[in-house]
Amino acid sequence: MNFYKHLFLGMVVLVSSCKKEETSVAAPTFDLMIGNSTISEDSKLTLPTFVPLEVKLTSDITSSDRLLWDFGNGEQSVDRSAIFYYDHPGDYPISLTILNGSGSVSKTRSVQIEHRKIVEAKANTINIASARPSVQAANLAEIEIFLRIYKKSEIDVIPPLVDGTFSAEIIYESSPQKYTLGIDKELSFPKIDQSVMLIPPGQAGDHMGYCLYAKIDGKDHLLLSNWAAVGVSFHEDIQQRSSSYNLAYAGTSLTIYGAY
Repeated sequence: MNFYKHLFLGMVVLVSSCKKEETSVAAPTFDLMIGNSTISEDSKLTLPTFVPLEVKLTSDITSSDRLLWDFGNGEQSVDRSAIFYYDHPGDYPISLTILNGSGSVSKTRSVQIEHRKIVEAKANTINIASARPSVQAANLAEIEIFLRIYKKSEIDVIPPLVDGTFSAEIIYESSPQKYTLGIDKELSFPKIDQSVMLIPPGQAGDHMGYCLYAKIDGKDHLLLSNWAAVGVSFHEDIQQRSSSYNLAYAGTSLTIYGAY
């Protein structure tokens, strides 16, 4: 009798142990990525606003498990992976929670986010043949070049261009610099208001209008802008905390440098 009693008790302990193992919640793991690069957990990197971040679940879950991402900015996701970005500076917790019938467990990582601030801009090879409004360059020798930055009120709508000027708030305008036509000279605009942000193309990248102008006979002529048809490239160096935004149109180029 004692043999069967001990056998029964042993079976109860074994069944209870197995049941507990099936319903327990394992601690999740996930990767935080920029493009194809994984950010290590011990990294102290500061990341810029509007850079796309990706999270991927790397631990196994069962069909009874549910997952919830919380990015600390009011946005959430229930997918195994998600892409998101931050549009304001701050220290954000990124948490992944796994839930099932026996409870929940979470894993959290933090990211520090800052705005890119424009530190300098450089213009090269000025060509006024495509200026808007158009100009007659035959009798021109020296003109003035300046940088203007607009901010529009609606992210999804590019303001209309009227006589070379966008119908938007001007948040920065540099002092004009003299430029002799026909001479391949670089113009530098080093003293830009540090409160002006550099936002990459894509995402909310067209919220700011970065424009190069020529002032001729007292009138402003648009040479190039990311709000118009231009060639655009953007380079980000996360390790050096620096960015560069290049615009090119009809032989004129403008590079804007940012840091964070």
